[in-house]
Amino acid sequence: MSVISEAEFVDLYLGDGFADAKGLPGQPRTVEAPTEWMADLERLREQCLEKYTSTQDPEFTLIEDGIVLRVTQLIDLNGKPVFVLSKSSVQIRPLDMLGLPDYLQDVLMSDRVRGLIFICGEMGTGKTSSAASLLTARLKALGGIAVAVEDPPEPLLHGKHGDGRCIQVPVSRRMGGYEEALILALRTRADLLFVGEVRDSPTAAQVIQASINGHLIICTGHSGGVADAIERLSALAQPILKNSRELLSRGLVAIIHQTLSKNSDGNTRLTLQSLLFTGRTAQASARKSMQERSICSIKTSPTNLRGASGMTSKTKQQGFLSLDMAIGLLVFGVVVTLAMVWQIKQMDAQDYRIAADQQRTISEAQAKYLKDNFNVVLANASATVPVQITVPMLINANYLPAGYSSTNVFGQTILGLARKPNPNQLEAIVVTTGGQTLPEMGVRAIAENLGGPGGFISTTNPNVVQGIRGGWQVALSNYSIAPGPGHTASALFLMDGALANDYLYRNAVPNHPELNTMNTDLGMGNHNINNAGSISASGNVTTGADVTARNVTATANVNAATANVTGETYTGGWFRTRGDTGWYSEKWGGGIYQNSPDWVQVYNDKNFSTGGQLWGGKITSTGNITAYDRIATNEFISVGGLATEGSACSDRTLIAKSAVGIVLSCQNGVWKGVGGAGRWGGSFWTASHTAGGCPGPNPYTGSCSCPVGYKANNQFAIAIGGCNPCVSYSCYKPE
Repeated sequence: MSVISEAEFVDLYLGDGFADAKGLPGQPRTVEAPTEWMADLERLREQCLEKYTSTQDPEFTLIEDGIVLRVTQLIDLNGKPVFVLSKSSVQIRPLDMLGLPDYLQDVLMSDRVRGLIFICGEMGTGKTSSAASLLTARLKALGGIAVAVEDPPEPLLHGKHGDGRCIQVPVSRRMGGYEEALILALRTRADLLFVGEVRDSPTAAQVIQASINGHLIICTGHSGGVADAIERLSALAQPILKNSRELLSRGLVAIIHQTLSKNSDGNTRLTLQSLLFTGRTAQASARKSMQERSICSIKTSPTNLRGASGMTSKTKQQGFLSLDMAIGLLVFGVVVTLAMVWQIKQMDAQDYRIAADQQRTISEAQAKYLKDNFNVVLANASATVPVQITVPMLINANYLPAGYSSTNVFGQTILGLARKPNPNQLEAIVVTTGGQTLPEMGVRAIAENLGGPGGFISTTNPNVVQGIRGGWQVALSNYSIAPGPGHTASALFLMDGALANDYLYRNAVPNHPELNTMNTDLGMGNHNINNAGSISASGNVTTGADVTARNVTATANVNAATANVTGETYTGGWFRTRGDTGWYSEKWGGGIYQNSPDWVQVYNDKNFSTGGQLWGGKITSTGNITAYDRIATNEFISVGGLATEGSACSDRTLIAKSAVGIVLSCQNGVWKGVGGAGRWGGSFWTASHTAGGCPGPNPYTGSCSCPVGYKANNQFAIAIGGCNPCVSYSCYKPE
């Protein structure tokens, strides 16, 4: 045995180069672990590292000489693992040492009890100890299989307990947490389930559903009292189970709330509050109060525990027994006997109710199965040879949850049968077979709990199923089955009118299109419509919340305040805006809009870019126009910039015109005419006989002159006819 398993500590911290311990005797603070522990601590550190490497789960459990060590792995600043090992403080005690009242202990240890036993309280009040003690006590007394689901495991429950056995399963958040572990546990058909702690919605919903389906579940949770426990469980399950309070009221067996306090003598005082659901009248009243949120006052049962040992303090008395006391004890014994008989009857009544609830759930699942598989069942059934629908079939087809039991609390198997009395018609029953033969009052009680469709097989006529209060009867020979007296049945045709009246079918029914047509408005009761393909509406689609679908098709308008589309948007018509708005890029802050009758504008003065062409009747720019390729035109280019030839300029890329329209370019910092020093400056000729003497003006100046900076050169002169003389000049620009 290692020194660690015998040592007293609360937590161990094993890191790279250090090992610290918290809670050592006489040490108020965390200190370095004793030197004599080092060999065992290094071995534990290697075990932790090996387990984390194999599971990749930062939370797990180690067993050291029968001691449970909860391990949490941290990664420090240097990337090194630090393992925090916590020793479980849970103690498993004999059940009679918990201080439970006798009547409560008798119910909790009954082999017939089914439903939810919820043990609650604040942190550190011994909830897990009490739950583990109850589990082991039931296994030792009654045998069977228990599955314990914990995150992380605290008490060591795994293994044999008397004739019973517990299979302890650690919960891993990486593997789906409590929800997935509970699904697997329910499939094992174990006699008892232990859930370490209910602290999230999926776990609460799973526990409540299992409690009404014939399972016995012990679980723990945090709460401030019995009423608070009901509220907490109901609220946790509410997001998944809309009727969580109603289901909880049907499945609860008992709530036990624990508190611990110190007496003046140093002893620990354990105070219990309990709410037990027994007795038909009291039970119905309590369950109704729970549904109506009126649980307000619970009696308490205090028990003293001695110090840290947790042992119950008992006091022995000795003396003489008087005659009066003997008579009183005799009367008390008679009362107790009658009370026990009454309590057993009430427990039977609870079992009858649970059996009815289970049978009703299977009946509803079978009705849905028959509706969805009408043609298949019809083709395989006859008037006297029915089709069997078993619970495993309903589970595999997802009409019942995984792990749903096919046997009731009395060991009777629940079976569905459907026959074809007439063409295109099905009649079906759900019947129990085998198991215990229930008394006449028992089967009648179950049938009463089933309501109108409920029936039973009586000892007076074992060949028929009789409806409650003589409302109907069915010959069992029609279904080729003889379960015998003491069994119950449900008539589905009474629910569904041969499964073909006022119900909307999921699948097409031959020659009955009306079965796929609604005759009135469809009210979903705040439930969802999921996985819709296309939704076609001839009118408006109105909702106060979101509409989520793969396709939405409307023949009229779709009206919305805002349309938020995460993919592309297509239209065969216009995208229209009715204000001074348009398209806007939320990411980049630009867009295109129109806020006047004449101009379409770019929002926020962003640039407009295209690798293609821009077409327009007219392009006007109040700034520069820059082209990185040629500018081509099939018409004239109008240059409005004026410059004086010979004056200074600063940009060699500029082109202007002179006052008379001569094209100028900026050359070497000076405006020059195109062509340089030898540019032709035009010509003119004069004649003395013409008015003004200028019959042929220079086209560059409009007169018989040269442009500024040019000189006239006499080309020739003639004196013929009216010319006396006529002189021709040409203009040139000197170097």
